[in-house]
Amino acid sequence: AKFAKYLAERKCTDQVCEVLQSMHRNNNKIKENDREMLYSTIASIYKSIKFHRKATLFTRFAAIEAFKTAQRSEEKGLLLHSSFEFFVEALKGYRLNLDTAAEHYVCEGWPQLQGRVLC
Repeated sequence: AKFAKYLAERKCTDQVCEVLQSMHRNNNKIKENDREMLYSTIASIYKSIKFHRKATLFTRFAAIEAFKTAQRSEEKGLLLHSSFEFFVEALKGYRLNLDTAAEHYVCEGWPQLQGRVLC
């Protein structure tokens, strides 16, 4: 992750993507408890290079891992809240608004399709 951050600072986006994809492919070597942090780190690096959809995808992965961890843990409340926060952040990345009372929000095209699939 440090190398990917270094490349991101140097604006080497192609190399950053290669490193992050390699990290994702090799995630089976990482303990289940650490995957949430891995996906969260990958998402933040993608955000730093302005790859928002990729960042959102890995934010969703982090949410799923947080939920899995919560199911096995005795501190379910805190971990479920963490999972919820990741999912809310992912919705922002897809530009979805949960507030149905917002009249100024128009959902058309790709966001509309994503909203139907996610809900």
